[in-house]
Amino acid sequence: MARLEEHVVAFMAGHGFTFAKSRLRFARKAGQVKQAIEICLDRYNSQDNCTFWTMWSANAPAYQEWHKKEWSGEEALGDSLGSLADWNIAGWSCKPADPRRTLLNTEADAQTMAAFRADIENVGLPFLAKISTWEGAAEHYRKERWMYDRAADFLLIAERRDEAHATILEGIRVFEAEGRHDTFDELPRLKRRLTRYFA
Repeated sequence: MARLEEHVVAFMAGHGFTFAKSRLRFARKAGQVKQAIEICLDRYNSQDNCTFWTMWSANAPAYQEWHKKEWSGEEALGDSLGSLADWNIAGWSCKPADPRRTLLNTEADAQTMAAFRADIENVGLPFLAKISTWEGAAEHYRKERWMYDRAADFLLIAERRDEAHATILEGIRVFEAEGRHDTFDELPRLKRRLTRYFA
């Protein structure tokens, strides 16, 4: 907490984020989108050995409203535009196989927090900006190769019908031709969208 307040909280406030100490969470509203950065802590942390990482997300309540209007008989699976752990964000300095950042209650903490703040500014905030648009969120899900139905919905909202159609066909191909396991039962939703919007 001391290191966050010393190195990050004011910086984030300058970008419009409020900090909730009780939840270790930065949040702001960007238009209709709610953006959040959660600080996650290792359960074995101690005062002189504190490991942490972050989870980044953007949510759009407007998506659930659209979904309810368009698909009243189909349950919306939340309003997420996308989320990632920091190590999965392209360009983040700590890669998936790297150790997480650790504060040791020494002078080296300043360097750790400077690198963390640089990642926030140069990588994390641009990621949030990208997934906070319908098109960017759709691209995010397509790149992750899941939630094709949701990506198509986002493109329909953005009035990008050709891209929405291509996304639906891509998702169907992934599950039918490539044989990928349909963990989240996307295929029926994709086929319903194909029939409804592109028959």
